[in-house]
Amino acid sequence: MPRRQLVFVTALILLLLAASAAQKKKAAPAKAAKPESPALATAIDKLLDDGGAARAHWGVLVVDLQDGHVVYARNEHRLFAPASNTKLFTTAAALEKLGPKFQERTTVEAAGPPNANGQIDGDLVLVGRGDPNLSPRVFPFQTRSEFSGAATVALDRLADQLAASGIHAVNGDVIGDDTYFVYERYGEGWTVDDTLWSYGAPVSALTINDNNLALTLEAGENPGDAAIAHLDPFDSYFTIENRVRSVAAPAGRRVFVNREPGSRVFEVWGQINVRGTIQETLAMDDPADLAARYLRDALIARGITVKGGAKARHRRAVDAASAASAPATSAESPFVLATLESRPLADDLKVINKVSQNLHAEMTLRLLGRERSTPDSSEIPGSVAAGLAAEKDFLRKAGLNTEEFAFFDGCGLSRAGLVAPAATVRLLTYMDHSPNRETWLDTLPEAAVDGSLNSRLKGSCTASKIRAKTGTIRHVSALSGYMDASHGHRLVFSIMVNNHNMQTPGATSVMDKVLEEICRVE
Repeated sequence: MPRRQLVFVTALILLLLAASAAQKKKAAPAKAAKPESPALATAIDKLLDDGGAARAHWGVLVVDLQDGHVVYARNEHRLFAPASNTKLFTTAAALEKLGPKFQERTTVEAAGPPNANGQIDGDLVLVGRGDPNLSPRVFPFQTRSEFSGAATVALDRLADQLAASGIHAVNGDVIGDDTYFVYERYGEGWTVDDTLWSYGAPVSALTINDNNLALTLEAGENPGDAAIAHLDPFDSYFTIENRVRSVAAPAGRRVFVNREPGSRVFEVWGQINVRGTIQETLAMDDPADLAARYLRDALIARGITVKGGAKARHRRAVDAASAASAPATSAESPFVLATLESRPLADDLKVINKVSQNLHAEMTLRLLGRERSTPDSSEIPGSVAAGLAAEKDFLRKAGLNTEEFAFFDGCGLSRAGLVAPAATVRLLTYMDHSPNRETWLDTLPEAAVDGSLNSRLKGSCTASKIRAKTGTIRHVSALSGYMDASHGHRLVFSIMVNNHNMQTPGATSVMDKVLEEICRVE
């Protein structure tokens, strides 16, 4: 090509490129210019660098959802133990992958229908499929969790259905079957003492009354009297070594509880004021076994003869790893005699996030691994690993950097979990654009109104202006969610603090003051 032609072609290409760039610039939406606020940064820095807060490790990211402007950032890409902020990731994955209307089903099954004499020839199998609300919990959730009725109300309803169906005798055992999930009762990174209390209740596909027991201690009328102790439900299933004594007021309550791992003996000691009553909520050890025992007793109470005993059927990981060892519930007992449908998933996600319900979050993670395991996953369906793989698949598709999170359970009780504030903000931003946005927002506690934020952020600016998930374990606090700021923009934020030695109210107070500062900016 002659030199003149080459120059002409080059000039024409440059002209076309310039025109194209100008057109793109013209078509691109204008990004609102929003200057940094040195005064705000100084105010937040002062809060985080003062007193006990200064000795802690803080991670903060606040972003304007309207224009993407970073309002404040500190260590936003560093990894933090998130505590119950982990539930944001579990519930978001479940809402997106299972859908708000997803339901589970609990059934009582047998190999065949009752014969002409109303007898079941063989075992009666109570099959759990992950319904977390076989309990007297009241729905819909209002401002707090409410319960009305007996702890065993769900099992009583099933027993009533069986009695009404004309069954007069069961010639086999009553089996509590929780093989829908792999038998992994506790999360990786949980501590031994967690498993004693309600917040560390064992995970099972057959869950009754949140797998909790109410221990009630009633003092005697005179100093020195032994307190009376009893458990509800399943009082006879456990042994209580009770050494609690009544003391003259105002000596005060000082009661201690212990149960060794694998034991069904509760050791209780200490003191209680005369004529006083106290209650502790403790965890069961094997919900499927307890459920089978209670259902057997409930059938007998309704005039149904049960020749066999009661026992649990589990699917242990070592057995489930074999391809030949699939859940056998519906294959072995295909005839359904009684059924309970669960609440829609959206109702339970609200419970999980509003009151930070650990057991339900763990069940949701396993449901993900059972119902939505990734096609290329080698993990066992219904296992923790399968649930985490399904969650990770969702988070990758949501645009999160996989180097900025590592989860080992669904609730955040694990001391091994890590996440960056930036990853949390990215998740919250993604969910704000989801078709399930309104359902998602409705699961989060509202500042100064309900759930775990009912007594927080009561300032004139923040009250009812923030929806966010709390998180607390020892030396860890977190709060992540959304704020409607004074200037009219909607903000998304994540605040995490690790390695602090403040009392929990002190750590949360610093967080609340940070949000007050941000909210007031005009």
